[in-house]
Amino acid sequence: MREEGIPNKRKVILRLCPEYDPASIEKIIREGIAELGLEARIRIRIAIKPNVVMSHPKVTRSAFTRPEFREGLVRALRAYDPASRITVAEKCAAIPTTRMFRRAGYFRRARKLGFKLAPIDESARLTVPLGRGVVHKTIRTARALVERDILVYAPKLKTNSLSHSLTASIKLNIGILRDRQRIMSASFFPGSGGS
Repeated sequence: MREEGIPNKRKVILRLCPEYDPASIEKIIREGIAELGLEARIRIRIAIKPNVVMSHPKVTRSAFTRPEFREGLVRALRAYDPASRITVAEKCAAIPTTRMFRRAGYFRRARKLGFKLAPIDESARLTVPLGRGVVHKTIRTARALVERDILVYAPKLKTNSLSHSLTASIKLNIGILRDRQRIMSASFFPGSGGS
């Protein structure tokens, strides 16, 4: 299935990157963007949704989207539009998102690379209608995730003790919801943990 102006969405690219090196990550992402034909879609307003729900530089080094990866991603996106306004938006469940941003090293890189951090739980929100929604007919989420030209999910590929399976971009969709909507999702999809 192809949407107008969007290349075939069924292609998956797997690349080896043995170390968290921002330059190597940037190169791999730029090659992937070119291979998928997405260059023209990367412009002005860009939102990135990572996973920093459980971030700690020593205790949980492998449980969140690392700042080195995000730096390579930001550099790759800026290569197509140096004037782009990039916002990294996230919502953590039990611990304040700003604390997880700090533990993940995001504040330091935000200053260095000139992007904005938007904790979803503290950001201005908009209501979005879902034409094909099953659980929700509308969602209310951060304005940065709604008013953008492109949304890039940057999940941490990991397993989850609540879902007993690999979590990725699908699970990041739950992370954009307000708490009340997360609870509804959890009851509709048992085992998802609603986060």
